[in-house]
Amino acid sequence: MKKLENILDMLDCGIVEIMFDGDARSITWANNGFFALTGASREEYDNELKHGNPKNVLHPDDFERVFSAFHKHVQTKETLSIEYRVMHKNGSYVWLSVVSNFIGYKNNKPCFINIMKDITELKKIRSKIEYEAERYRIICSLANDLLFEYDIENDTLISYSKNSYDFNTLRIDNFLSRPADHKMLPDDSIKVLRKFFLQEVVVARQYKKSEPFQIITKNGCQWFAVNCGIINNTIIGIFINIDKEMTTAIKLKKEIREDSMTGLLNKVAFIQDATEFLKHSSGKQGYHAMVIFDIDNFKQANDKLGHGFGDTVIQHVAMCIKETFRSEDLKGRFGGDEFVALIKDVNIPQIKQLIRRYQENLVEKNLSLKVNYSLTNSIGISLFPRDGKTFEQLFKSADIALYKAKEQGKNQASFFDSPV
Repeated sequence: MKKLENILDMLDCGIVEIMFDGDARSITWANNGFFALTGASREEYDNELKHGNPKNVLHPDDFERVFSAFHKHVQTKETLSIEYRVMHKNGSYVWLSVVSNFIGYKNNKPCFINIMKDITELKKIRSKIEYEAERYRIICSLANDLLFEYDIENDTLISYSKNSYDFNTLRIDNFLSRPADHKMLPDDSIKVLRKFFLQEVVVARQYKKSEPFQIITKNGCQWFAVNCGIINNTIIGIFINIDKEMTTAIKLKKEIREDSMTGLLNKVAFIQDATEFLKHSSGKQGYHAMVIFDIDNFKQANDKLGHGFGDTVIQHVAMCIKETFRSEDLKGRFGGDEFVALIKDVNIPQIKQLIRRYQENLVEKNLSLKVNYSLTNSIGISLFPRDGKTFEQLFKSADIALYKAKEQGKNQASFFDSPV
């Protein structure tokens, strides 16, 4: 347990176990990241009564919304994802992205685990994007920089921009009907602009702002947004380069969801994605396989050969998982030496074949280690909907199958063969 707490203290996020008692709360356990979010120490949380009352911690403008959401959360026990502000010890406010999950009762009071991430900088970026969009709209009402006209009937876009990152040509015919001719719009951007120009702007017939999209410019593929209005059958607007802001925002979002060592989904993101996927799966098209991978004898190798070697082993396993399973399958690391995957739409022969291929990949990676260590995995497999219809049921079944594989000598895969 102490080792687990040490690991949790290393994570770049707050993890806290909270017990609710009516409108009050109490912290039963938290990692160092939780206290870093507000600058308060463990002792201050233990000794100061103000932390037990959310009114003393939350931003006044957020309290009613957050209180209502958590009140419902305590009643339904369903996973809650929410953003709100809390007071820092220095008097400022910190924006948090919070995911809360019910874990049971203590002293007849509901307890929850909260995963918290500081998104203050991300919020500033979002605000900056909004500010820049409005600023450029005002500027471009006084100047011709970055302006364009789009003739809806003739599908012709004329750009008046003088900037080097802009279009490769000033006049583009068949802009949306034949994008392969000019090769400036990725497929996703074509969908965004067709919907925005031909549906939203035409219907609203007033000033509108688009969602971000990409354009292949002289300087490569970059992120843009469009502010525009419509006169008769012509859209007049401004292309705003938001590449720097979007790249930073995408990076921050990726960091929140990914395991930093392997690039796989972290535990919170995997559970969220798997839960959502299974919630909308009927199971009529075949099985979905929940697979848990546990590195055999990892602790001994880590202690004997060093943490650097242990990191290499973890990265090898992650690479095997990425190489074996498809892009649409969910692949994650739950921490330490435990990995998990949700393989979508497979039958039993197919999942057996995938597991054999994974084990073969593992053997190849083992050869590259060049040390006296045999890299093998014990693997537990459960099938949706046969072995469980929710994430919790399916994971529990796979975990039981994993321990069966370990008890039978490790370095093998075992199915859970009894329904939940």
